[in-house]
Amino acid sequence: MEQGKFVVDKKTVFESYSQDPTLRSLFTLIPYLGPIIDAQMTSRASYYQGKRFDAMLQAIHSEINAIERDHLNKAYIESEEFYDLVVNAFTQASRLASKDRIDAIASIIKESLDNGTTQQVLAIDLVSVLGEMSESEASLLGQLGHIYQRYPERLQGDYNHAFRIEAIEDLLTTEIARNSNFLCSRLVSRGVLFSSFDTFGLTSAGEELLKYLPSQCL
Repeated sequence: MEQGKFVVDKKTVFESYSQDPTLRSLFTLIPYLGPIIDAQMTSRASYYQGKRFDAMLQAIHSEINAIERDHLNKAYIESEEFYDLVVNAFTQASRLASKDRIDAIASIIKESLDNGTTQQVLAIDLVSVLGEMSESEASLLGQLGHIYQRYPERLQGDYNHAFRIEAIEDLLTTEIARNSNFLCSRLVSRGVLFSSFDTFGLTSAGEELLKYLPSQCL
């Protein structure tokens, strides 16, 4: 990014525009070009949302097919809790360009339906955090998972569960390292990391999320 300039996620702009009647009405007031801009922005929003919903449906279908029939929690499928989970899953998926995170949401749904698995954190909360994280936050979380797996000597604390940013910065990508303090603070606010003085560490929710994001930990 050039100094003094902001990079705007066009997909996010299109989606926000389609849901903002005030902004849409302002565009339609522009002579000649207003209606053209409105139609273009609205169609783009519908396209991206449809594409993401389709990816979510395919991912869920693939995951559920992997569950053994006698492990399927049929009572949970009929519950209001499962309904809320699915609604939240599609709401979060509509915001995500990342296929990794859409696949991760599908994996969380699959585990919630499988009687043979357990989750430390409620599935609906995991899905919410996945959808609310920015791409940079998700990337940092994945890179931290890689560091925890491959470079335990860079960690500290009684159980090697914490880290100082200076001790791992060279293992992060350049862009993430440049904003690592800010991004770690953001992940703390989401309950994915904890902080203590000048160190950070994965919470149980952070460890749980990394189970569903294997491609980001390679």
